[in-house]
Amino acid sequence: MGPTTRYLIFVCALSWGLICGAYALGVEWTGLNMILLGCPLMWIPGAVALVMERKTSPGRVRDALAMRFQRSGWWWVAWLVSPLMVMLSVAVAIMLPEHAWTQDPAVVVAQLGPLVPPDKVAETVEQLQSLPIPLVWIQLFQGMTAGGLFTALFALGEELGWRGFLDRAASRHGWGFWKSSLVIGAFWGLWHWPVVLQGHNYPTHPVLGVLLMTLFCMGLAPCFTFVTRMTGSVFAAALAHGMINATAALPMISVTGGSDLTVGVTSLSGFAVLLLVNLAMIPLVRKHQARLDGFWAGQETGAVE
Repeated sequence: MGPTTRYLIFVCALSWGLICGAYALGVEWTGLNMILLGCPLMWIPGAVALVMERKTSPGRVRDALAMRFQRSGWWWVAWLVSPLMVMLSVAVAIMLPEHAWTQDPAVVVAQLGPLVPPDKVAETVEQLQSLPIPLVWIQLFQGMTAGGLFTALFALGEELGWRGFLDRAASRHGWGFWKSSLVIGAFWGLWHWPVVLQGHNYPTHPVLGVLLMTLFCMGLAPCFTFVTRMTGSVFAAALAHGMINATAALPMISVTGGSDLTVGVTSLSGFAVLLLVNLAMIPLVRKHQARLDGFWAGQETGAVE
């Protein structure tokens, strides 16, 4: 059994064991439990990667997982691409029949549903009415600054595994940029299945959500692989990942109508955006093909640009 197979087994056993075990004990994926379970869950792929690399690459763990900072203009892409995709998914959604943009405080509070206790609805509406600018723009700013940086700390746990350990292993097997990104993206999506089946991202379509989450991760993975290899750092993927986690809720407070299948970056609206982004990446990947393909070889020799 090779190290990659062992890695996949360990990650799945620990991750799925945590969520399924909690569910069996009556701890469901809702409310505060999402944070208490989600934070350690996101660090399982990274923790397994760090442990395995300490054994196979002693003294070279940072290089083996691309844990370094380098000056690069591509950091701007890592920071901006995720919020841009989220807001573009909003633009696509409001073009659909029976969907509309809204910043009416009463409607926004209704959109938040169970997140606002019934006895706090009137107070929350008044608070939103008193804001100097609509809530969505405040949330966007927070998501692109402190909120995104905070969530990036936990996203790093995943990215050390997906864009670190697994992408390096795929490169060693001779897989190209697209094959590595899409296959790892598929595993990344399936890794989510215990929480998706409990309503994560697709509360009204949990079973279908397993397939949709897999397709979403496959569509998003090339972006994260690209910024990792172009910046020379897995921290860039963690930044992009943190930004999308911190801004993903924006469609829910700015679009009325539809469902979890049509509204949100993980919905069909988001898929349309991901398709356009990946099509736009094709010439970029071709332009930087040598750098992308030689990235992990450069990490091995210390010759990364």
